[in-house]
Amino acid sequence: EDRMNCLGAIVNNYFSEHHQPIMVLHSESGETAKSPTAFYLRQLMDAQADELSGAPGDRVGFTRMICGNRVTVFDDVAVCALPNKWQTSLNGFSMNGTETTKRLYSSAGTVTMDAAGTTIITSNHASVLSVQQTKERALYFEFLQNSTVGTKTPNQYRDDFNNAMPSLLRTVFDLISEVIRVLPTVTDHDGHRNKGLVSVINALHKVLDVNGS
Repeated sequence: EDRMNCLGAIVNNYFSEHHQPIMVLHSESGETAKSPTAFYLRQLMDAQADELSGAPGDRVGFTRMICGNRVTVFDDVAVCALPNKWQTSLNGFSMNGTETTKRLYSSAGTVTMDAAGTTIITSNHASVLSVQQTKERALYFEFLQNSTVGTKTPNQYRDDFNNAMPSLLRTVFDLISEVIRVLPTVTDHDGHRNKGLVSVINALHKVLDVNGS
């Protein structure tokens, strides 16, 4: 189920009219490869040169992060590091919303910026989100200790991923093509908050001939 949800989030990200999920990668401890996974997911959905960063210190930094990228990653987030008002904004962000601020530019009054895309949060706390509506838009992925973590250096893992990137993207785009083909036959999405995402995941079940929905 986790694999299908993760793959669904990647494919769904390319449907700009769909609501996007908040992906919470969590574990009870560090050294479980949450941050590298978040980095690789972001590269597949919205390749960026910047390294990952944690939760910003103020609202201006938060607004710049969510409005400046198609995919935003908040890395190694502590409980209460994302205030409730920010979490409410993330809920709107996942619904292709906008973010309005009066403090981004001193020479301007109100600035409205586009805020639409997937959000990825890594944390050692499964309860990093506390606002109910925002939690309902989240996909939770629990990471466990893995004996293979640390067998290579971070740079070696990064090189392996970069080498595999063209093949991975070809696979993603092939899946997108097949999902577009079968989406008109998918009707099992009523009652879900993220109908577009659910439709894509159910389409992937058909494309990959995987049981469940």
